[in-house]
Amino acid sequence: MKKPKAKANLKVCTITLDAETHNQFREIANTHKFPLSRFINDCMKEYLNVSKVNGFNKDVTLQVGIRNFQIQDK
Repeated sequence: MKKPKAKANLKVCTITLDAETHNQFREIANTHKFPLSRFINDCMKEYLNVSKVNGFNKDVTLQVGIRNFQIQDK
């Protein structure tokens, strides 16, 4: 019998995008025929992976290589 895996304590992450940034995400998602919510989710996962290494207070460049999309976090 398999031992049940412990559930991670996930914290809710809320992001607020201004209209210009939201439109950039939407345009790229449409170009690559990718659902907008999933695209933003993937970008945030990548951002968190990068920021864990560099620290949350430092400027990092978010890159999602497959979609050739870059946004400078300010």
